[in-house]
Amino acid sequence: MTIEILLFLIGSLGLLIALISDIKTTEIPDYSNYFLIFSGFSLRILHSLISQDWNFTLIALKTFPIILALAFFMYYTKQWGGGDAKLLMGLGIIFATYPSFLQNIFHPKILFLQFPFVLFLNILLIGIIYSFLYSLVLVIKNKKKFLIKFKEKLKQNKNPQIALILTTLILIVTSRILNEQFISFVLLTAGLVSLFLFYFYFYVKTLETVCLIHTVPISKLREGDWITHNVYFNHKLIHKSSQDLTKKQITLIEKTNLKNIEIKKGIVFSPVFLISFVVSLIFGNIFLYFI
Repeated sequence: MTIEILLFLIGSLGLLIALISDIKTTEIPDYSNYFLIFSGFSLRILHSLISQDWNFTLIALKTFPIILALAFFMYYTKQWGGGDAKLLMGLGIIFATYPSFLQNIFHPKILFLQFPFVLFLNILLIGIIYSFLYSLVLVIKNKKKFLIKFKEKLKQNKNPQIALILTTLILIVTSRILNEQFISFVLLTAGLVSLFLFYFYFYVKTLETVCLIHTVPISKLREGDWITHNVYFNHKLIHKSSQDLTKKQITLIEKTNLKNIEIKKGIVFSPVFLISFVVSLIFGNIFLYFI
C-alpha cells in the first residue's frame, strides 16, 4: 500500500504541475511528464523486486503500449498537443492500477477495464463538455467579431445551406407521414443531425478564425506552436502547417525576412485531466452510469 500512496502522490503532483504550467504558459513541461513515466516504471519495478509481486509491473507493461497508441492517435489527429499526449503516457504508468487504499472509500465502477482506459474514456467525455463550454466563453468574449464572421461564412455557403434546410424539412414531413416508427425516427434524426453538423462546422471554423488564430512576432514563437501555413526559407520548405514547431525550425524561421507569423492557439486542456482523474477515482467509468 505504501508504494501505491507514493505513486498516487507523484501522479497528483504531476497533474498539479501540468495544470499550473498550462494555465500560465499554455504548455505542459516535458520534465514533469518524463518524471511521471520514469518514476512510474522505476517504482513499480523496485516494488516487484522487493515483494516478488511482478504482476504490479506487468500490468503497466501490458497497458502502456495501448495507452502509447492512444496518445499518438490523439496527437497526430491534432486533438491534443504533445504535452497532453505525454501526460496521458505518464498517468497510464503511474495509475496502471487503481489505488487499492481508495477502493473501500469510493467503490468506483470499473468492471473489466484497466484503470488507465477508464481514465482515457472519462477524459474523452469530460473533454467534449469542457471544450464546448470553453468555446462558449471565447465566443461570448468576442461576440461581435464572432457574429460578423459567422454570418459571412453562412452567406458564402448560402446555396448548400438552403438545400440542407429544404432537405431537412422534407425528411421531417416524411417522418410525420410514415406510419413506420423506426423509419420515421431514422429520417427525423438524419435531418436534424445533418442540420446541426452543418452549423456546428461553421461554428468551429469561425471560432478558430476569431478566437484561436493570432498573429505574433517571430520572437514570441515557442516549441510546439501550430503555424497556420507552410514556411519557406531559400525556396526550401522548413515547416509544414500540419506539424508542431521545433526549436530547429524556430532558428530557421528567425533567419527569414518574416517579422510576424500566424499561429493557432489551442485551449488550456490540462484541467480536463485533473477533473477526469478525480471523477475516475470516485465514480470509475462514467459511461457505465448511462447503461
